[in-house]
This record gives sequence, C-alpha cells and structure tokens, in this order.
Amino acid sequence: MRTLTSLLAACLWTSCGSLAGCGAEPQGETCDTSEAGRLPSVQAAVYLDGDRSDRSVYGSRRDPRDTFLKGVEVSLLGGEERTFTTCGYGFAAFGQVEPGLHLVTFPLAEGQWTTSRNLPQRLPGAVRAGAIRLVAIGDSLPVMGAARRFPELVAERLGELGQVTLSNLAEAGSTTEDWLPGQPNFEASRAALAEADLLLVSLGGNDVLYFADEKFSSGDMAGLYDGLLPFLTEVLARIRAILAAVRVDNPSVDVAWLLYPNYGRSERWGEWVGEALQPSVVAKLDEGLTLLRDAFSPQDRILLVDVYQAWAEVPRLDDYLIDELHFNPAGHDLVADEFLKALGGARLDGERPFGAKQSFGLSPDE
Repeated sequence: MRTLTSLLAACLWTSCGSLAGCGAEPQGETCDTSEAGRLPSVQAAVYLDGDRSDRSVYGSRRDPRDTFLKGVEVSLLGGEERTFTTCGYGFAAFGQVEPGLHLVTFPLAEGQWTTSRNLPQRLPGAVRAGAIRLVAIGDSLPVMGAARRFPELVAERLGELGQVTLSNLAEAGSTTEDWLPGQPNFEASRAALAEADLLLVSLGGNDVLYFADEKFSSGDMAGLYDGLLPFLTEVLARIRAILAAVRVDNPSVDVAWLLYPNYGRSERWGEWVGEALQPSVVAKLDEGLTLLRDAFSPQDRILLVDVYQAWAEVPRLDDYLIDELHFNPAGHDLVADEFLKALGGARLDGERPFGAKQSFGLSPDE
C-alpha cells in the first residue's frame, strides 16, 4: 500500500502545486509511488509542455495545459543503472539512492527537445561508456577568478560517473564575433569541438559589456536603453551561427550555455553606474536576460544553465564575484552545480544537495 508521504511526493509537485490540482489517478491507472518513500529518493515528472511555459530548471513544472507522459523509461545513472517506467502521472522515482552524483535521463524522439532544457542526449551514452569528452569555449568566465574554475569543477564532479577529458579553450575578452566560424578562435578549436560529448559555452557577456560601455561613456543613455534589445538579438544570431557550425562536424554534441546573472545588482556596478541609475540598469538587464532566456527554442537544443534565475534572490551578489564580472571561488563552485542541474544531475548528500525532484517538459509536436 502506498503511504501518504509517497503519494503526496508524486502528486504535489508534478501537478498544479496543490492537492486539489492533482486529482484522482488517471482512469484505470495504478501508480506505484512507493520508491519515493524510500529515502533518500530521486523523483522525476515527465510531461508534454503544451503551452511551452517552461524555460529552465527554474519554474519548470506541469500545469493544467500540459499532459502527463506514460510509458517513458527513465534511467538513473551513477553506480548501478536503474530504470523506472513512468505511470499515468508521468511519475518516476528511485529510492534509497546511494551517495554521490547521479544523472536522470531518458531518450527523446527524433526532433523532440525539452522546454525545461535539462535533458542531455549525448552525455548519458558517454557516461555508460565510462569516458566523457568535455570542452569549454567562450569568454573570460571559464578561465578567470579562481584557481579552479567552473569547467574544471564540472569535470571533477562528472568524474564520479566516468573518466573526463577537459579542454578549456575559452579566451578572456572574446566576443561572439571572435568565435564565429572562420575566425581564429573557432578554427583553432575545431578539432576539439568535433570530438566533444558536452560543450560548455559562456558567450555574449563581453558583447554587451563593450556595447554598454561605449554608450555609457559617451553619455548616450537613450542609445543604451533603446538599443540593448535589438543588439541582443544580433548576439543571439551569432551564438546560433556558432553552434550550427559546431554541429556540422558534431551533430549530436550536447551544448550547455551559461545565462549570466544580473550583474547590475552588485555593489560594484552600483559604484560604476551610480546609485541614481542602478535601478534602471538592473531593470534593463533583467529585460535583456529574459529575452535571451526565452528566445531559445526547442529546435536550438540548448541546455540552459540559468544562473540568472538561480541568483535572482541572492541577497548580496558580490559574495560570489571577484570583480564586476568574474566569479570568485565560491561563485565558480555554485555555477558548476548549475551546470550539473542543467544536465539532469542529482546529488542528495553533502552541504548543497540538488536534483531530488526534477521536471522534464517536452516540446509538443509542431
């Protein structure tokens, strides 16, 4: 018999956020939720995101316009592989999970992707094979701010699942234009990109910084505020062009893209732009970061590392920064965990557990 605890675990978070919203089991269905009660447990909800409301692991959950997906074979990787076939609630669970890092995964149909942007498809095969090729490209964030930055920390943590080879090819000061196909950064990285199982990308921040600095320094505040969103559309087009070129040589590579925090909230940015302007700068950056987060479609096949949302409520952003832009050791540590969350990662032990309850919204058929 299912316990009340295990039933609520399956019901409350996969549906509308209330017991009333969960309702009865689908007619003729029996959903065995007993694994959820065998703590520590990892649980997953799989559904068709009919209204495409999911954007990342933050805020992704089934709502009334979504459809539970039954019969999906969900796997838990890490130690001995385990499987659970979703029932009528789109529910899967794994009880008494061993300490350490695990990945929740299942295969997608051809052409389908997750609106929640947290389900890699190449990485699970690499984990099963015991060898993961990891590549990082982009700006200074992957190469500055600490002795061990987030690419090294991600590699170290994925090392619990298999042997990891890391190539951190990021270059400080670089922009999306510097990484376009045909440019030296891209061409020098082409061989590594062609072999990668997982690509970590930190790009776009310097584009915005140089744009904002030029406008701010010249006193063209109207150009800054009115021109930021059109400029971000150009940045987004270049990111898509870079990833399209990567996939010419490596069609199945998993791509995890870092969405920056709103640096405007930091005390350092307050000193830079001035106390009077800081609220409007924060609001404009919120608008721009939201545009970038929402602009990627399922067809882009992006795993979104949503540091923007993860740090939205951090009381003091400066606690995780070494200067106006770069993460300090504590910041790199947290960002590495955000990458793992975007990979369907789960860790139930240690000082900062995550991934015990995961939602996977799938893109509806076009």
